[in-house]
Amino acid sequence: MDRVTSTSDGLITYNGTKDIYVNIVITVTYDKQGGGLDDYDFFIYKAGSVLTGSISSVEDVDSVKGVLPLNYSTNLSNGDTIALWIENPASNDDMRVTDIQLSITE
Repeated sequence: MDRVTSTSDGLITYNGTKDIYVNIVITVTYDKQGGGLDDYDFFIYKAGSVLTGSISSVEDVDSVKGVLPLNYSTNLSNGDTIALWIENPASNDDMRVTDIQLSITE
């Protein structure tokens, strides 16, 4: 789809003139930083709000690498933005994202 633009901070913006129904697939390859067991939540945001059906949680991550697919269908209107968010609600350990694959299809 060529009706989107992206920025260096990972924000995708839909610039089409028509509202469309799309399927968004994001595959994230990650590498946990720090020790211990931690839980992480992965979200897709649209226009600043979490798409609740897109939440995927990984529990008890212990300094491991992994791959996580996120999949969600939604409507997009001109100016809507899409972003990936990774949250560790209980700790300050970082999650290093080593690869992101994004597909948006009508």
